[in-house]
Amino acid sequence: MDAPRQAFLSGWDALFLLIGLHFTEGVVGAVIDVVGPRLGWGEDLGSAVTLLLAGAIVFTLAMRFTRTGLRALFHPARASPAATTALLMPPVLALVPVVVLAVTLLTDWLVALAPLSGWEEDLFASMSGDTLAAILLVCVLAPVTEEMLFRGLILRGFLARYPRWPAIAASAVLFGASHLNLYQFAAALLLGLLLGWLYERSRSLIPCIALHAAYNAAVTWLDLQEAQPVFDAAWWDPSPVAWLVALGLAALGLSMLVRLLQPRQA
Repeated sequence: MDAPRQAFLSGWDALFLLIGLHFTEGVVGAVIDVVGPRLGWGEDLGSAVTLLLAGAIVFTLAMRFTRTGLRALFHPARASPAATTALLMPPVLALVPVVVLAVTLLTDWLVALAPLSGWEEDLFASMSGDTLAAILLVCVLAPVTEEMLFRGLILRGFLARYPRWPAIAASAVLFGASHLNLYQFAAALLLGLLLGWLYERSRSLIPCIALHAAYNAAVTWLDLQEAQPVFDAAWWDPSPVAWLVALGLAALGLSMLVRLLQPRQA
């Protein structure tokens, strides 16, 4: 008996999946808000548990719908995970400094053009927690779950249905829109285009998770150093030397990635 063929997400499927994820996070979060304090959980731990449980529920249903296994989700490439990690990790990490600089510059411009509202200031302040749970949420759980969703399920489905760059751009727009505010939309859109290109070339979530986690970790570290949310104000003014070093590393990393990853047909 033949194995059931995989189903690939369309644009509408992806939109309904995101709506379902936000709805599930809201329901689970409401339960955690009641149960968490009784268990002695802080707000950061409650947020981490909410993300983990909601993601597990939605991913289980989505993987059943698409008939996708964990191997096909994380690493459908022919190269071994160990080889992919060893070859791609150094050039991928070389991109992090320039991505952090570019995203920070972009969001500073947006803050200057459209100042933060009180609600947005409170939102970004709540993201800058220094507890272990908050750091794990931002630097581990969020990169893994978001890459599973936006590259492993959504972009993979788009690449099977649509031309390469429209598929990458559409997944990046959805990635940005899922953050539900202008400033993170712009940052996630820029990062999503790079992550989408990386996934399309490598056909693996390993380098995508590494880049996403390294970016979040770098932003978190800078945030803790300055004790101010990165999106709160234009507090960071890197020197020209920092830009030159970051651009040099990015050029080296991109040249290595282009050589290692040949273009693939969608």
